[in-house]
Amino acid sequence: MTVVDMTNLEPKAEIDIPDKAAALWFRHHIGLLGDQRHLLVFNMTPAQSVSVIDVVDREFVGEISTPGCAIIMPTGESAFMMICGDGTLQYIELDANGAEAARERSKAFFSVEEDAVFDKPVLTDRGWLLISFKGLVYEVTVSGRRMDIAKPWSLVSDEDSSENWRPGGSQPFTLHRATGLLYVLMHQGDADTHHDPGAEAWVFDLQRHQRVARMNFESPASHLLASQEERPRLVAINEDRKVRTYDGLRLRHLLTIDEPGPRPSLLQTLTQHD
Repeated sequence: MTVVDMTNLEPKAEIDIPDKAAALWFRHHIGLLGDQRHLLVFNMTPAQSVSVIDVVDREFVGEISTPGCAIIMPTGESAFMMICGDGTLQYIELDANGAEAARERSKAFFSVEEDAVFDKPVLTDRGWLLISFKGLVYEVTVSGRRMDIAKPWSLVSDEDSSENWRPGGSQPFTLHRATGLLYVLMHQGDADTHHDPGAEAWVFDLQRHQRVARMNFESPASHLLASQEERPRLVAINEDRKVRTYDGLRLRHLLTIDEPGPRPSLLQTLTQHD
């Protein structure tokens, strides 16, 4: 593992870790805990586990077995949650040395067969959002070691559903936390089209659970990211291999990068989780 100085992109150190991490383009296969010390890397080789790395002392701490569970969602100072194949969430807490100190499991709240949640959680000011293939939004918070999963609300109305609107894409959700605006890539398609890019971006007021705007793309977008500055900007990777930037409030096109180089596969700011 390479430690990079993000102010100048110069490598600062190398940390030797077990050769287990799967080389997948998932934003949440790696996560830094709130203590700013312990970094977690999700492994799938094919056994599922999490490697714990101390980025202060720059050393590998150990490995935690997490069968049936994937994705890293940091919470609090020294804990994280994972999405599990039986429709539950798993909570794991670490001690000061990075070893497992506690583990809890939530009740089952979704069905993998009937309406699975995307493996693309969204960080909020209070916890995390999990969104299902049919557009149900689950808001998750943690109190102590208890995971609270609120009653879901839907991105799609009955009319939207009759027109086969559903979320999809490689990076389909992004939240501007200061305004509470949730941006979602939407397309018209049948079941199991959750990887299809979005012809539109729908904007939702997270507090009111209501859609407040829609935006069409020049070319369907597979990735979407909102900056966390006071006035958000949206960045989209489009199917025509261009990267476009929009005003996140007025939804107006600002800039197009016609030749971004090798096809981009991930959008990320320099702020953790964004």
